[in-house]
Amino acid sequence: MNQRTLFDVGPAEPQHKRSRDVDPDTSHMAAAQVAPKVGPSQLAMLDTLKLSGYPMTAEEMATESQSRCGGISATYRKRVHELVRDGRIVSCGVRVCRITGSNATIYRKV
Repeated sequence: MNQRTLFDVGPAEPQHKRSRDVDPDTSHMAAAQVAPKVGPSQLAMLDTLKLSGYPMTAEEMATESQSRCGGISATYRKRVHELVRDGRIVSCGVRVCRITGSNATIYRKV
C-alpha cells in the first residue's frame, strides 16, 4: 500500500501493475525489468503517431517505433492499451493493417 504522509509533495502518482498477484515470480521480475523502459516506449509510440499525420494500428505504430528507436516491436505494441487508458490516444475506427493484413483498430492522438 502506498499511503501518503504529511511530507509527501504533489499529487500521488497512480501505480499501474504490470503483473498480477497470482503470476509466477518470473513475471514479477520481468515487470520490474520493463518498468524503466515504459515511459520512453510510450513516448516513441506517441512521436510515431504524431509524425505519421494519420491514424495507425498498434502494429504499425510498433513497427515504425522499432524502426526509429530500436528494441522489440512487441514492447512498443504493448504500450497502446496504457496510452488509451491514460487518455493520450483514442481508437477512431477499423481498417486493414499494413503489417498484418488483418482488420485492426486504428488510433489517433488526443
